[in-house]
Amino acid sequence: MRIRGYFGEHGAPWVPVKLRRQESDRVLDVQFLIDTGAYRSMVGTAEIYALGVSIHELRKSVGTAVGFGGRTQFYHLQNVELTFDTDQGPHTEVLSKMLTTFGPSTGQHRKRPHVRSVLGRDILDRYALILDKRVGVVILTDEALTGENVPNELPQPLVREEV
Repeated sequence: MRIRGYFGEHGAPWVPVKLRRQESDRVLDVQFLIDTGAYRSMVGTAEIYALGVSIHELRKSVGTAVGFGGRTQFYHLQNVELTFDTDQGPHTEVLSKMLTTFGPSTGQHRKRPHVRSVLGRDILDRYALILDKRVGVVILTDEALTGENVPNELPQPLVREEV
């Protein structure tokens, strides 16, 4: 199965997704930024509003995270379905918890209206990710990658020495 994405704004890889909460009939077409550095997927502020989520439904995540925008508190949106168009028809992934920066106690949602939806490693690690900017290829696949272009032995990971 192959999920196709595209290179969009600033040359970043994106994947179109149909986003739905399991308790709702409302379905949103959302563009998710592929972020291999994000440990969890995150739904953007605009999508929280469009889904009609009450901020009081969101549960505070343990701890905070640091990114380019600084430190922020995350919240969980529960029971989310991500449906991808694939070469074999629609494919749905269910997440019991999905992160958001929108929350009832911090007011951070008012300060970060630009936060976009991100596809993180909780989904990406289920697939092989193929990115080739030279030819405009963005693919997530569950196929085994074999062939003459794939090395038989993978190189050892780089280890960063503590200074």
